[in-house]
Amino acid sequence: MQCLEELSYIRISSNSIRLVEELGCLRKLRHLTITIEDTSEMEVHGRRYREVLLSSIYQLGRHSLQSLSLEYRGHEDFILDSSMGSCFTLQRLRKFIIGRPLSRVPKWMSTLVNLTHLELYISRMDASDIDILKGISTLLFLRLVFTGHAPSGRIVINDQGFQCLKEFHIICFIHGMWLLFAPGAMPKLQRYQLTFKLQEPRSSSDDFSFGLKHLASLQHVNVVIVPAGAINVDTSAEEAAIRNVTNIHPNQPTVEINIWQ
Repeated sequence: MQCLEELSYIRISSNSIRLVEELGCLRKLRHLTITIEDTSEMEVHGRRYREVLLSSIYQLGRHSLQSLSLEYRGHEDFILDSSMGSCFTLQRLRKFIIGRPLSRVPKWMSTLVNLTHLELYISRMDASDIDILKGISTLLFLRLVFTGHAPSGRIVINDQGFQCLKEFHIICFIHGMWLLFAPGAMPKLQRYQLTFKLQEPRSSSDDFSFGLKHLASLQHVNVVIVPAGAINVDTSAEEAAIRNVTNIHPNQPTVEINIWQ
């Protein structure tokens, strides 16, 4: 076990403290997919469980861990707390996936100085969350899944941050919630994939070009439109807006548009 480099799936609970301790001894482990059950009703026992868990993640992070997929079935404070961020102060982590929906982006994420691949589920997002993600200067791939409430107004991605990002995926089932790109945004972005839900009634002010013309390195656009309610919804106006902006883009990016069935 000491030479194990990949653990494709492990599920642990608050009754498995010994197993959590042993996990931290796998110093050659490079890839870990883990589901953590936090069902302890005893405050002292639960605190000890979290301490051991954080210690084991820290030990893995300071040695060989490069890829971590984390599903945490407990209160989100465990992930949002700065103690989780301290696990990665001496880390080689390149890929990080958090499968649990969070109410915001953890502030400590900007300390992940070697991260190139990030996937998050977020129930709400505003400009401050985007600012945290901008702090991860090494990101090449970013996937965001919005699962809750839309912010007040559109979120605009400006020319600050995301200087290395090459692939960006957004999945959003929230009415009227999508990002707009300003001039100079994501200068190296080549692939953009967007799944978004139409808002009914539709507004004449909706901008379905999404500012794609400002993505200087864009090569491929994949859009999935989710109709609001009715199955046979006319999406020709939205599709035309997307195709028009890509047709006049200097790179002539390829475009795929599909309707969610």
